[in-house]
Amino acid sequence: MQVYQKLRKMFEDGDSARDAGLVTPEDVERFDNISYGVHGEWNLLDVYRPEGAARPLPVIVSVHGGGWVYGDKDVYQHYCMSLAQHGFAVVNFSYRLSPEVLYPEHLQDINAAMHWVKAHIPEYGGDLSRLCMVGDSAGAQMAAMYACALTNPDVREQLSLDVPEVRIRAIALNCGVYEMRDGLCRVDGSASPEEGEELVRTVLGEGYGEQALCLGQPADFVTAAFPPAFVMTSNGDFLRNQQHIMIDALERNGVPYEFHEYGDETETLWHVFHCNIRSDAARACNDAECGFFRKWTSPVLRQTPAEYADRAKAFFTEGYNCSQAVLMAFAEELGMSLSMAARMASSFGGGMGRLREVCGAVSGMFMMAGLLCGYDDPKDHAEKTAHYKRIQELASEFREKNGSMICRELLGLDQTGASHHEPEKRTESYYKKRPCKELVGDAAEIAARYFMM
Repeated sequence: MQVYQKLRKMFEDGDSARDAGLVTPEDVERFDNISYGVHGEWNLLDVYRPEGAARPLPVIVSVHGGGWVYGDKDVYQHYCMSLAQHGFAVVNFSYRLSPEVLYPEHLQDINAAMHWVKAHIPEYGGDLSRLCMVGDSAGAQMAAMYACALTNPDVREQLSLDVPEVRIRAIALNCGVYEMRDGLCRVDGSASPEEGEELVRTVLGEGYGEQALCLGQPADFVTAAFPPAFVMTSNGDFLRNQQHIMIDALERNGVPYEFHEYGDETETLWHVFHCNIRSDAARACNDAECGFFRKWTSPVLRQTPAEYADRAKAFFTEGYNCSQAVLMAFAEELGMSLSMAARMASSFGGGMGRLREVCGAVSGMFMMAGLLCGYDDPKDHAEKTAHYKRIQELASEFREKNGSMICRELLGLDQTGASHHEPEKRTESYYKKRPCKELVGDAAEIAARYFMM
């Protein structure tokens, strides 16, 4: 039996025992065996998402581990579904393995999967503007290398990858291997040096050269554009001593990162312990990882929804129109001055220049959404679709709470059309008779709550 065959049996026995008895959780919806490429069963993926999720979700693409020679999406289904329970749409895919293909051909399948994500994940409730990636062990190496391909044109050229136009907002690298030859020789702690070298040839080919080894070391290709990274290992991880390779590269290039090591003197945690979703340590790790993803995929809204509502109402009371008040409540987080926000929204008060059409508070909410996560590529149909869905959901929530989003209807005015262009003076009686202040607060609170989800 060859070394890779021994590893496949050893890994399969361990994973089967680990996941015995696990089933699909009741709160997870799954879509199975979707083809993303031309290589049959090795180019299938699943999508998992929380049952009943009504809004576009941040996306996690998982690259499974297995020493480049083992694994598929079925092995990782329970781990990936546990990530979906944190409020994500999770893409779990199989890719071709060595020795059937040689590294870096595995990355061609990852690229094909990412093209599928770009084209189709909005159909499954995923928000492409909040895209993350996670990889474990060899999967971490390949996830990191693929992130380099997205952010470093030299890597794309060397790998001959036609990558999709996507941005990974955050990446998690779990128990990763960053020096490929050394990692392959360590993949089975009991293996002899001869067996380790055999595994190297299995993955890279009999006549592998320095270029193949170089393309297995993603730390050499990290740039400042590499996504923020969650780097994780454990005290019993046989690759623990390789983590500094990636951390050093992140630090050299000024890439934000968090480093987590799990286990202590009372508990030894082994390589990829986090895939055992029954364990407390795995839950703690995966909770932290999902929290990291939320941090980098959520808009930076520092206040509570109620505080944004109070801020908007305060601006309205100062005399700003309804649209200005809502947009100005978020100006700091949007990176714009109060003056710029006020000028941008100035035409939309009174239902668009006192035309009494769409409520100015709603228009302010829509502008905030566009500045926060709108699209700017006129050819990006998926992003346009996803953004229009956000806008319609915001409108629906406002309409459900207030009965309408039309200014004249909200104010109980005559339905014939525009009112006089001169705004009313802000007096005590004005604030008493008009619901506008509360409508401004509603719009700001709805927007803040929506984008904090």
